[in-house]
Amino acid sequence: MKGQPRNRVASRRTRHWSSPLNILALDTGFSDGVVAAQRRDGQRAHRLIGPFGTHGERILTAIQEVLIELKIKPADLNRVGVGQGPGSFTGLRIALATAQGLATGLELEVVAYPTFEALPQPREYDLVHVFDARRGQLFAAQMGADGLEMATCEDPITVASWIGAKTLVYGDGPIRYPELLAAGATWLEGPYAVVPERALDLTRSASIHKGPLLPTYRRGAEAQVIFGSPILDRALDADDLARQT
Repeated sequence: MKGQPRNRVASRRTRHWSSPLNILALDTGFSDGVVAAQRRDGQRAHRLIGPFGTHGERILTAIQEVLIELKIKPADLNRVGVGQGPGSFTGLRIALATAQGLATGLELEVVAYPTFEALPQPREYDLVHVFDARRGQLFAAQMGADGLEMATCEDPITVASWIGAKTLVYGDGPIRYPELLAAGATWLEGPYAVVPERALDLTRSASIHKGPLLPTYRRGAEAQVIFGSPILDRALDADDLARQT
């Protein structure tokens, strides 16, 4: 069985189609979080931040790094996008609170997108995304004929019934539930994070979000955003970001 992904910071710089906007995308719903930015001329940069427990400490630093790499001043940003889940509740709060704080402090447009829409989606394969949701459940979604189906919170037995010998499994679910691979499925190598390019594309194309940013957690009453923790207060400081970039 493959091991838990370790602490890592990774980056890549690429060039894509131009956009009239300087945009930033944040996603910390999984063990490896993503911070990505795109300049108006299409140049992109990103960082992977992980594992869980470090997102709140490292997200501002990662934002600073990608903006410096692309020579974008915080005041020149136009839009911030954020993955709203499903995913780790604590992890989701960090990106959501940071995006809300930056949007308020820098007067940015805000876009919220479904986190699973930014995961790898190779339609030529039988693919199942599966992430540990704790409490004996998994966040999971299958690739269908029309793309990725809606992510749900399921028990391991139900998710295992989706997985056959030719299935590709992406996510950290098999770490806690190795029985998911009992049929001989192929478990793809980590890190397990959203695809930075997809997160940026969703940020660029999605509708502007109005109102408070709330997570899609698939657990009813637990899906409440509670602000005010020291980590979140630190992440919300847009002035601090501007001073250090």
